Amino acid sequence: MVVWKNVFPVPATSISHAINARMEWLVAWAKNSLRSTPTTAKAICKGWHAIPLDAVKCDVDAAFFKEDGSMVHNHEGAFIRGKSFKMPGLRSVEEGELIGIKEALSWLKELGFERGWVDSDSKRACDVINTGERNILELGAIASHCRDILELFPGIRVRHIRREQNAAAHYLAKAARDINSHHVWNEPPSFVVDHLHVPCSCDQ
Repeated sequence: MVVWKNVFPVPATSISHAINARMEWLVAWAKNSLRSTPTTAKAICKGWHAIPLDAVKCDVDAAFFKEDGSMVHNHEGAFIRGKSFKMPGLRSVEEGELIGIKEALSWLKELGFERGWVDSDSKRACDVINTGERNILELGAIASHCRDILELFPGIRVRHIRREQNAAAHYLAKAARDINSHHVWNEPPSFVVDHLHVPCSCDQ
């Protein structure tokens, strides 16, 4: 542990700095490897799809089955809060996406937001929740829990977005690999800053 002027660093701060450094390297490596590869993502302009003043937008994504990331924006697209956490024991991508949506809904409830959207790039997960599809397996129980929360907060909806619009939440999910359980970001980590204002095109 590095001590500067007899001041010991706060563990949470040290963890944030370490995760930031690792993710900055991973993002830089990914960008470098894609420079020679044509991609339609480069055609996406920076901007923000306007939402009501009293609403928020929470992007959520699961990565590698066992990690999840969520990020809450305000009506201007400004970062409010982010979260990275692990989900041990998952059996499928769909289960991970549904648990991520459930956790995001619960998080918005905990933060006191009553109007907004939870956006996921998993169309299957969004459809299972929004259509009321019944499933006797574990997925059905998770989707039912999501619908129960939505009934209590009719101003919040779950909707599908394109994967390239969900990069920030994806990177937050990947950051969970470097933590024991979960981490809340009160400031936007440097590795998601470039992805905070991607235009939104959603299934309304």
